[in-house]
Amino acid sequence: MPTPRKSAAAHWLSGTKSQATAPDTTPMPAGRCRYPRNFTTREKSIFLALAKRLAERSHETKGDQALLEMTARVWSRWQTALDHLRAEGEIVQVETYGKDGQPLIRMKPNPWLAVAQQAERELLKFLVQLGLTPQTRSRIDRTAPTAPEELSDEAAFSMWQRSQGQIARKPNGGTSAN
Repeated sequence: MPTPRKSAAAHWLSGTKSQATAPDTTPMPAGRCRYPRNFTTREKSIFLALAKRLAERSHETKGDQALLEMTARVWSRWQTALDHLRAEGEIVQVETYGKDGQPLIRMKPNPWLAVAQQAERELLKFLVQLGLTPQTRSRIDRTAPTAPEELSDEAAFSMWQRSQGQIARKPNGGTSAN
């Protein structure tokens, strides 16, 4: 007959780990990214929103900081280009001069359109690397949870006694041994 499986509490008390269950997280440590001081207000809000999304999914590490910085800058550049495109339009009138020196009005694509398109390409690459697209979301490994606070010996012993049913709680909040 095989040895019965230890409970999680028994493993915790004895300081061992169960071999019966596979670890559900990677050993990659979690970390919080900090935005640079020279960020504009727009870049800061983008950086914090992206970092919050990564943290909600347990994907944020300190190594993501440089990538988040670049993503926030490119995202801000993209939004600035879109603001210009909304105000000026995608096609703009440009005044040029012919061979005879007479001014000519020509319709050309707005230069901000090229900036917006380039920023969109770069932004998509960054979002893929961060795992923030629907396709790459499941491919990114989760970070390890933060270590729980260590209990004092008395607190651990009283927790163990409660789990064994050796301590009954009094109505006034105290405890008494059975």
